[in-house]
Amino acid sequence: MANEIKYSGLGDLRLAETLNREVLLALADRNVLQNHPALLYVGDATATGSTVIKTSEIAWDGATQLASTAESASPANTALVDASHTVTVARYSKQYQVTGLASITDSLGLFNNPAFWAQDSVMSSGMTMTALLASLVGAFATVKGTTTVNLSLAQYFDALSALELANVQGPKMAVLHPVQWHDLQTALRAESGTALAYAPATLEQITVRGEGYKGMLYGADVFVSAQVPTVSAGADRAGGVFGKGAIGWADATPIIDSSADALIAGKTLVAMEYDASSDQKKVVTSAYMGVSELIDLAGVSIISDA
Repeated sequence: MANEIKYSGLGDLRLAETLNREVLLALADRNVLQNHPALLYVGDATATGSTVIKTSEIAWDGATQLASTAESASPANTALVDASHTVTVARYSKQYQVTGLASITDSLGLFNNPAFWAQDSVMSSGMTMTALLASLVGAFATVKGTTTVNLSLAQYFDALSALELANVQGPKMAVLHPVQWHDLQTALRAESGTALAYAPATLEQITVRGEGYKGMLYGADVFVSAQVPTVSAGADRAGGVFGKGAIGWADATPIIDSSADALIAGKTLVAMEYDASSDQKKVVTSAYMGVSELIDLAGVSIISDA
């Protein structure tokens, strides 16, 4: 037979490939951390007259004990111990530039969809804050763990003990790299038959706190983030555990110009502008945030093999 109509012969009537309607997300760390109560939110810098927010520290609520005083004697004045800490808010941003032809041929309906840009922008803002927070947990003066050695339960307990010795109050939060958490899980499995105070994360907790939440281990909520940086020339990861007061963060609410084609998603500004001469659309994401170490002794860094 001849002249059969075959798919292989319809080169001018068929496409080499077609796109389905589902888009896979590239692998990335998407664990947002800043909503945990161990992280101190110091405020919104909008309309405050400064990009720097100062928070006070005071030796109060029983921090100073009473002194033995003789009958009918007057006690000496007690010096009030105070201090302050600052968090500076700065702009973080990114930009995409899309040509008119790319928009016209967009079969998935992404590039012309404001919700697509808004979702990406909000997640990018949250992950930027996570990266800033993760960069601080390995910078405390108190350090536990051993370089190029896998994290052990004993080292994790040492870090918690250091917080207790420093009178750090809860809630407590641990931020570890996935490698550190894997090593800690291995150590946990080796402790079979020993009563360990580990409460794995429930589905409801993960829904609220994100995939990075692993549960509570000896009084500290454990979060895992790939944003935890390397130290020792890449040989180690520098996670940490801390209580409230160790790390503070701040942000600001963007203001939209009346002439701008923009929207605010949460506290993230998504602005679009069009260049007619090149037929290109720019999508610019801006967020204003900052993090800072507050009370150094309220946190302990955990160093272990990367």
